[in-house]
Amino acid sequence: MIAQIAKYLLFAYIFSLGYIQPSVFVLGFTVAPSDFLFPLVFAFWFLAVAKKQIYLSWHSFFQLLLLYFLAMAISALFSEDVFRSSVKLFTQIYLLLLPVLVYSLIQSEKDLRLALTAWLTGCLIPISIGLIAIFTYYLDSENPLLRYWTYHFGSAPSGSYPRLRSTFLTPSLLLNYLSVSLSILLGISKIGWIDKRFSAILLVLILIVSIFTVSSGLGSIPLILGIWFYFENKPLRAFGLAVGVGSAILFYGVNFIALQPHSTASFAFNFFGYSIQPSARLMVWIESSRTFFDNFLFGKGIGQDSCRVIFQNSDGSFSLLTDAHNIFLSVASQTGILGLFAITTLIFSILKISFANGLKKRDPLLFSLGLGFFAAAFYQGLLGSFEDARHLWVLIGLILSAVKLLEEKSAT
Repeated sequence: MIAQIAKYLLFAYIFSLGYIQPSVFVLGFTVAPSDFLFPLVFAFWFLAVAKKQIYLSWHSFFQLLLLYFLAMAISALFSEDVFRSSVKLFTQIYLLLLPVLVYSLIQSEKDLRLALTAWLTGCLIPISIGLIAIFTYYLDSENPLLRYWTYHFGSAPSGSYPRLRSTFLTPSLLLNYLSVSLSILLGISKIGWIDKRFSAILLVLILIVSIFTVSSGLGSIPLILGIWFYFENKPLRAFGLAVGVGSAILFYGVNFIALQPHSTASFAFNFFGYSIQPSARLMVWIESSRTFFDNFLFGKGIGQDSCRVIFQNSDGSFSLLTDAHNIFLSVASQTGILGLFAITTLIFSILKISFANGLKKRDPLLFSLGLGFFAAAFYQGLLGSFEDARHLWVLIGLILSAVKLLEEKSAT
């Protein structure tokens, strides 16, 4: 009974990943609705383990979680602000427990199906809010609700369109979540866990809301579709793959240069008579790299600023950028070389686990989960700092669970 309660609390937690707003700030950190639910999940899971209703399962991947935690703990000891880093370290324990709990509680195909159903059901919330925001913007662009659902243009081209963040803090985080949701949708649609017509409608809605994020990681959408098209052995699959990968590369390349001149450019050069200036991302990448090399062994301290860059937004306003806008640089600048090694090994280990098993056993669900992780953690991770994204840590647990169930099925 306790184990069953723990499972349903986990499904509720997965559902709640679809909205970070409304949130509160505690000691400078964002606390989302799902964070209030996690203690309940953990408490009932712990009780279920204590009463032997659930048995702890060890996976070799958990060694990488311990290595990553060790790197963060060491960086906290040598931090510029030990108190802040210690608080941040406590939040990381929570994140690292997510894949462990998911792996432990997902014990059957039914559990996995309910977990993925909870994910896509929760996904309907940011999609619905996003669509409402689009219609509201074009009917009444001065509506006060839009300040909660949209975001400033940043370095994106300014214009007469709403840049969506919906129920998330930033457009990039919304897109990251939707990218994973798209991959999950493709997988469960293929194996018949969702009605085909509803799947097609949801696919279109995800694409619409994703486009209106006008985010740097938009190339992940054609990348997912192109790779999935190829995996499905559809006609012209090589062409679809080329279009998907080519679009992703093009979108990624655009992130290196400013789309319009700005007064905060740290350098510029002429190219056939045109003045080329660095983008905000390139500027923070450079500064974050300097932070890493200046604090090579232990990093600046977990939870500390990776950089401090002033950037003029496309609307003329100014922003102070302290985030590395890159998973690898963010972790490296905060936790040093050991942290960089740990997060890199962790990400590529999950990619190997999901793709190797998904391709070898031609399992579309596992492949789709790995594809979502590839697009959100690796591709978008090169453009944003998503190491604290709760949904990615849950996704890791879902991938490990899917592999476990696949191996059990093969054994029987």
